Order: sequence, then C-alpha cells, then structure tokens
Amino acid sequence: MSYTLIPQLIVIASVVVLVVIVLRRLPATKKIQPVGKEEKEKGDQPRKRIFKLRSEKFDKARNLSRKRVQAAAESLGSIFMWAKSRFKRDRKKKREDVVKENVVGAKREIKKKRDVDVFKTLKVEPMFTEKDRTKIRNLVWEARKAVKKREYTRAEKFYVKIISIDPRNLDVYKGLGEVYTKQGNFSDAAKAYKHVVRQGSADEKILLALGEVLIKKKAFSEAMDFLKRVIKLNEKSAPGYALLGQTYRGMRLDKEALKMFETSVGLDSKNVSYLMFLVEAAEKRGLDVIAKMNLNKILELEPENEKAKEKLDRLLAK
Repeated sequence: MSYTLIPQLIVIASVVVLVVIVLRRLPATKKIQPVGKEEKEKGDQPRKRIFKLRSEKFDKARNLSRKRVQAAAESLGSIFMWAKSRFKRDRKKKREDVVKENVVGAKREIKKKRDVDVFKTLKVEPMFTEKDRTKIRNLVWEARKAVKKREYTRAEKFYVKIISIDPRNLDVYKGLGEVYTKQGNFSDAAKAYKHVVRQGSADEKILLALGEVLIKKKAFSEAMDFLKRVIKLNEKSAPGYALLGQTYRGMRLDKEALKMFETSVGLDSKNVSYLMFLVEAAEKRGLDVIAKMNLNKILELEPENEKAKEKLDRLLAK
C-alpha cells in the first residue's frame, strides 16, 4: 500500500520547492530610511508626504507578497486534496477488485462442484481417515443448520462437499433430496431419492418423498410404481394411500382416487388433509352425501376452517 503513495508524495514535494523559489524571488522589502540631506533641502515637498509615499510603497509590496503566498498555499492545498482523493479512489478500486475476484472464484468453485455427477456410484469402497470423518461430521452439522435457517443453496454446497469425500453416504443424498425439494428443483430431488432407492434402501419415508416429488413433476406413472412399493412394505401407510390417490387423480382415474382417499381416511381419520382430498374426490364423482359427511368431520376437528365452511354451505344450498 505504501508504494502507491510515492507518486503523490513526489508531486507534493515538487510543489513545495516551487513555492519556496517563488517566495525567494519576491521583491525584498526595503526598510524605510530616514529622510536624507537632499530631501531636507527641498522645501517644496513636506517630509510627511515623502514618508506617506514610502509607506504606501511598502504596504503595496507586502500585500503583493501576501497574495502570492496565499495563491501558492491554495494551489498546494488543491494538489494535496487531489492526491488524497486519488489515493482513496485507488484504494477503493483495489478493494472492489479483490471482492470481485473472490465472488468470481466462489462462483467458479460452485460450478465445478455442480458439474460433478453427484449421483455416480463408485465401485471401490472409499478409505477414510479420522480427519475425513471429523470433516464429514462438521459438514453435516453445517448443512442441517443451513436447512433450519432456510439457506438451501448453502446447505446444497455442504452436502455436495460431503459427497465428494463419501459418495456412499445415503443420508447425505436424503438431505440433498430434501434441499432440492425445498428449492422447487423436483428433477434433481427425484434423482437424489432414486439414487438412495437404487442402492437398495427400502425406507418408507424415502419412497414417499420420491412419490410426492414425482407427483409434483406430473410423472404420475412413475410415482404410482414407487407408491405401490410403499403399500407392499406397509399396508397401513395412510400417507402412501393418500399420495396414491393424488396420483390417480392426476391420471384422471377418479374412481380409483376416491377409493385410495377413503382408505387413507380410514387409517387416519383425524388428518384434515386426507379428509379434504376425500371431499374433493367425492364432489367430482357427484357423491354429495359423502362430501357433506366428511366436511362435518373437518369442522369438528377445525371449527374455523373457512374452506370447509364454504364447501359445506355450497352443498347445502343445492
């Protein structure tokens, strides 16, 4: 930083030298001499007038010197201010360049990590040191903390780092699927969950999450395959039947959808979402009695449910 001050210091030193030279060339102020013999002899010029003329000449020379010094000082001050502003501008530009370089570097690093196929399965079992395990634990903790704060891009970055160290960590893929779902990136969320399933996981929660993501992608046929696996694993899975009902509804199979929603409500009769799905399916099939009955159940659970009130009023008005 000190090297950048050298040009400004050279300019200031040059100006100081010029001011000194100008001041030395100023006309020397002469002392007022006493009246000489010749002047005494001149009777037609009073002594006071001569003294006044000399005083005026002295004042004029002094004022001229003062003006020159003032002009030099102002010039020196303007040069100093220019040098100061130039120094500040250069320092600000250097800071901006450093920040810009850091941002570009960070974006480049993230792009490199995204270009890596995080869903690639390694045939060779990775070897870990204690340092690697500690690093993975810390990254998992940071990722979960970021998810709680809804900093999903940051959480994704941590999960990708973990996968670069331990590609077989299925819990990380589950977390990554959750992050992508929160971001609305259903395509990558489905890839993450499918990767877990392909590794042999029979986790009901993962299959349900995958089915829900595929429904949002409107990949109904694929969603139905995974949700049927949920029912095979657990015949009393109320969310499995509810999601299967949504799949049938997306495929315009209203009769099958109604049946699935009835089953989900039978397994969990206090779930307002399942009851509302059943009401909507019944309305679509023209089964107003079933719709009214389940709307009353919703209002028993949630008396202030405005949607249920509106639907019930509309059905009663028929």
